[in-house]
Amino acid sequence: MAIIANPQTFAVLSLDNPEILAIALVEKYPQDHFRLSANQWLLVAPGTAKEVCDNLGITGGTVGSADSGKSTVPTKFPETTPPLPSGDYSYILEIVMNMQVTMGKLTEAVDSLKTQSNAQGEKIEHVARDIHAAKVVIGVVGGLIVAVGTFLGVVINALAQYLASHPAK
Repeated sequence: MAIIANPQTFAVLSLDNPEILAIALVEKYPQDHFRLSANQWLLVAPGTAKEVCDNLGITGGTVGSADSGKSTVPTKFPETTPPLPSGDYSYILEIVMNMQVTMGKLTEAVDSLKTQSNAQGEKIEHVARDIHAAKVVIGVVGGLIVAVGTFLGVVINALAQYLASHPAK
């Protein structure tokens, strides 16, 4: 079974020997560190903080010491338990009510947009009908003009032939 370690970001600080730690970082993690100041680095590496410290030689004491000499065990503990919530949820209730008002306004705005959209659709349908009616009227008027023109052409042609066949005396 393979174990896959995800890389994590570590802050590496040196108070005692920053030069030695810098050399260890360059040797062990040549492409994975970024120097922030003379004694501070960011490091991206897989594993835990202990594994990184072991790899750099911090826990073994060769590069420095992870022990600052100070005790890490707390000396004072709380003497009383923290107070429980008071049960006053008026602020939360106010937030929820404001959200409800906002949702109501949003619902009203959406309904208004739906109504306006339907009205626009109806207007477009009316314009489409008017355009269709105009095309029909133009077609009918054009047909009438052609028919009248044809009739007048036939009448004028017949009149011209009559006048040509009966000369004036």
